[in-house]
Amino acid sequence: TEDIGIVLGKALNKIVKERRGIKRFSSIFLPMDEALVLCSIDISGRSYLNFDVKFLKNKSESFDFNLIEDFFNAVVNEARITLHIRKERGRSNHHIAEAIFKGFAVCIKDALKIERKGVSSTKGKL
Repeated sequence: TEDIGIVLGKALNKIVKERRGIKRFSSIFLPMDEALVLCSIDISGRSYLNFDVKFLKNKSESFDFNLIEDFFNAVVNEARITLHIRKERGRSNHHIAEAIFKGFAVCIKDALKIERKGVSSTKGKL
């Protein structure tokens, strides 16, 4: 799971290169049935993960939910992005995990939109 995060993070970092022209920031509260998850991203060039999610049981018969944090830690370190993920509510680990991954996907798609010519920073560089 961590290795997949490393590969995805490296691919994202390669895609954004100098981070020119992209929107850069994105956030969403994503509902998935009874689960509600906040995902917020900054494609900043700086690695940071805040993962505030408690699963009801850490392991199911087929998956260790603790690996989700390991996956995102690898993604942010390799992609050099800032990512906050917080569970607001939820009672199904499946729905919580689904909301996390879908929220991340929506944020990445939104933050990578081309909006300008330069870098989205008051300093003009990241």
